[in-house]
Amino acid sequence: MGSFGDVMDCRPISSRIDTEASEAASVAWVVTVECDDGSNIDVSVVVGDAASSSGSEIVASLQQTEGKSAVLDVLTADPTRVPVRIVCSTEGCQPEYTD
Repeated sequence: MGSFGDVMDCRPISSRIDTEASEAASVAWVVTVECDDGSNIDVSVVVGDAASSSGSEIVASLQQTEGKSAVLDVLTADPTRVPVRIVCSTEGCQPEYTD
């Protein structure tokens, strides 16, 4: 990873269903993010039960893109770091970082 504050060019390249997700999550994906420094980072994208049953546009978009849209939104909002986990609800998606 670059030094803090450097803008990295990272993008989601692949996604798979997260079979290890907790019961509280109705659906979850592991999205692999590739950065221009050559690193690959797995980001967990979790959709809570309440969100998935609401039929919200957020959840529909996540299902179409297998979680990649949430990762892209977070990377666009803060290109200096890649989250380890993104939790989505009807209010939107919140990134969680290790720092």
